[in-house]
This record gives sequence, C-alpha cells and structure tokens, in this order.
Amino acid sequence: MNIRKSPALILVTACVLLLIFYLTSNIHFLLWGCALAFLSLSMYSTLLDKPSVILFGTFLALSTAELIVSWIDTGKEKNTYYENTGDYAEYSNYIQITDTGKTARPGTYPRKKLTLDGEVIYEVVYSIGDDGFRLTKNETLDNSHRINFFGCSFTFGAGLNDDETLPHYVKKLLPDISVKNYGFHGYGIHEALAILQSKLDTSGDINFLLTSPWHSLRSACVQKWTRGSPKYELAKNGQVIRNGRCNTKQYSGRVMEALSKSALAGLIHDNLQLLPSTQDAQIELYLALIREMSELSRQRNQKFIIGYIQAADNWFKGDYTNEHIYNELSAMSDEIVDMSLTVPGVKLAKHYYIHKLDTHPTAEANRARAGILAEVLREHLY
Repeated sequence: MNIRKSPALILVTACVLLLIFYLTSNIHFLLWGCALAFLSLSMYSTLLDKPSVILFGTFLALSTAELIVSWIDTGKEKNTYYENTGDYAEYSNYIQITDTGKTARPGTYPRKKLTLDGEVIYEVVYSIGDDGFRLTKNETLDNSHRINFFGCSFTFGAGLNDDETLPHYVKKLLPDISVKNYGFHGYGIHEALAILQSKLDTSGDINFLLTSPWHSLRSACVQKWTRGSPKYELAKNGQVIRNGRCNTKQYSGRVMEALSKSALAGLIHDNLQLLPSTQDAQIELYLALIREMSELSRQRNQKFIIGYIQAADNWFKGDYTNEHIYNELSAMSDEIVDMSLTVPGVKLAKHYYIHKLDTHPTAEANRARAGILAEVLREHLY
C-alpha cells in the first residue's frame, strides 16, 4: 500500500491513538498520535508539508526515546524479577502513605526475587507491625534500655528475614536491650526526622542512624520514589522547615498528567537535579536534617549515634568529601562510627552484599555492623 495515498487512514489511526491517550493519560499514545497526525497533515497540504514532516520526525524520535527510557527505567533490574507472592505482589497492597512518608500495611509479606534464568536471589518474609514498621523477632520492647534504629532499606533489612536485620543482631549481642526498627525501603533523612517529630513512640535511650551521603539525594526529593514523603527546606538561619510533601505538584490537564508519568521527562528532571552545582546544596540540607535529629534527641535526653557508610570518592561532585561529611557528623553526634566494612578504593567483599544484581547488605554484613555498634552501645548504656 502506498502510504501517501492513505492520509485518511493515518489520520483516523492518529485520532484513535489520541482518544486512547485521553482515556489513559499514557504518553506513548500521545506521542504516536501526534506523530501520525502530522504525517497525515503533510500529505494533505503541500504548504505544510515540510514543517509537518519535521514535527512528525520530532514526535517519532520522542516516542522512540520514551520507549527506550521506559524500558531502561523498568528494567534497571532487568535481569531480575519478583515472583508474585502474597499481598506484596500488588505493591499498593503493601505500601501506605502516612504523615511520616511511606510505610507498610500491617501483616506478613512473602518476597521472592529471582534472576531471569531462575536463580533465587532471596526468598524471605517481612513482618510488619501495627505502626507500619518492621518487627524484630522476639522483640517485646519491654526492656529498660531501648535503641531506635533509623535508616533506609539497609536498616529495614531488604532481602532478609526478620531474624537477619541489623537491629536483630544488635539485640542478640545485647539481650537486655530493646530495639525498634524505623528503617524502610527508599528512606532518606527526611523520613527519619519526620518520625522523630511525629506522635510515634520514639522513646528510649539512644537514637541510632545508619546513613550514607547518597541519602542527600532522597532528602532533597530528587529520586522519583520520594514522591509523597515529607519535604523539608533549609532556611537562611540554618534551620530546616517542613514544607509539604516531595513531588506532589498537582498537574492540570491530560498532557501535564502524562508528562508527570513520563520516563523521558523523569530522566531529564533527575539529571537536571543531579548537576554538580546542585549537590552541595543537597548535602547541606542532609546535614541540617541530621543536626535537627541530634538536637531533638538531646532535648529528650537521648544519645544520638551515627553509623556512617562511605560513598565512592567519584560519587561526589562539589566541595564535599567523605572526610568532610564524617567530620561534620562527628561534631553533631554523641558518637559516629564507620560502618562501610571496607576502605576507600576497595570494593565491598562479596559476602557483604546479597547478589551482584542486588547489593543490599547480607545477614553477614549486618552481623559485622552489629558487632561494631554493640561495642559503642555498651559504652553509652552501661
């Protein structure tokens, strides 16, 4: 079929695609619909032939780029997949949005992750308490000493069972203390501070924060998964002010809604946020949030201890370094301890991360970090 003799069919196809876009707000249908609409227009009018062809090529290129970026975005773990097991199979059945950010719904959640060739990376069960946070096996919170753990998926224990997390191993080494796990998937310092500022039970002797400089990107609402989490801004006086939620701008119209979901638009947004000129400001906010956690802890007569995991030297783009940040954190905490489990320039040993396709800490890594932390806690508790 000669395509130049079929402008009407192409236009009808374009209209159908645009209708589907209107009903779904899926940007793929918008881009393909616009591309075909301009292609048909170029056939109808010799006057608009050249600009229409240019616009057709532009939308065709955008649609191709969107497909590629979408594939990369959904396939960052493209060599792995999660087996559909239990409520975790439907993410919305697992996650809930609260005043402190994302937490899990109470219950038990099987989670099985595999490579595409069928190798099991991990097969675990997450137990979630009534407050939306992970339970530690055999923990009743009735001991005289209590440690609150704050952090991300490293603290939560992603890919590990309830008896393989960092709080669990600390509890094993110090059986006369209670531990509370306030870590969660994708958390930054903003959620940790929001928890301390909330009505959740954060009583205890010590607040412990496991952190790394890359948490600064999360606390600055850079990553897309921070959507809905508490948003903080750094005031001129150095104080942090809570101001709404991350990335919750209400988009008006189908096009803006589609752009808010676009993988290509998201990639451009993320890379603009990650420009070297912006990283120092992100780290300054990160440090200010931790300073506020420290001050709140002291107001409540709690010790504030930090476990620091170094970022790779080439991660930094700006004036900050691991040493600089470590010194800043040391000045604002009761104690800071390096929990990198390696030295600068040396790769983390394989037995300290789950799999080459999932670099969350192993149970062995948590045991090692618990051993380091337990010695510090003994000094502050006894």
